[in-house]
Amino acid sequence: MSRILFNDININLSLGELITRKKYEKKYYNLENFGIINISRIPLQKSAYKNNPNIDFEDVKLKSLFELKKSISSNIQSINTKNHSIEKKKIIEQLSIDFLERIEKANNIKKVVLCGNFAQAFYNQIKEDLSKNKVFNQVQIINTLHPSRKQWVNSFSINNMLDKLK
Repeated sequence: MSRILFNDININLSLGELITRKKYEKKYYNLENFGIINISRIPLQKSAYKNNPNIDFEDVKLKSLFELKKSISSNIQSINTKNHSIEKKKIIEQLSIDFLERIEKANNIKKVVLCGNFAQAFYNQIKEDLSKNKVFNQVQIINTLHPSRKQWVNSFSINNMLDKLK
């Protein structure tokens, strides 16, 4: 995402790493005002695990998590499907609670960028609870495509996203 967002092929760190390590230059905007809160605390791309032989993709919880990600990313409304397995319902509940707790702890949020259907679906799950927080009611919500789905490749998408972040 960093390479695309800042149009710099020499960036070897993710946006989260740039923010955390404060390894940026002024040309990368003022990242001191940025933060990233992912829906899940673990990576949701199987490629993140390609060098880890200890990961069992047939594990019920992990398999359910990846199936949920795939279905919700394809259809944002599928998060509300009544016929989810018990395991998937638990995952949705756990991710929603954890996401809500982490976003409420974030200080001075002015904008929340929801990248993709998965993020938007989970935000919709916690939106009512967040609306009770008077400070959060002033936050601007920005919906955009997820960069890992190669949908940020044209310059219009990138410039549009950068304009929203300013």
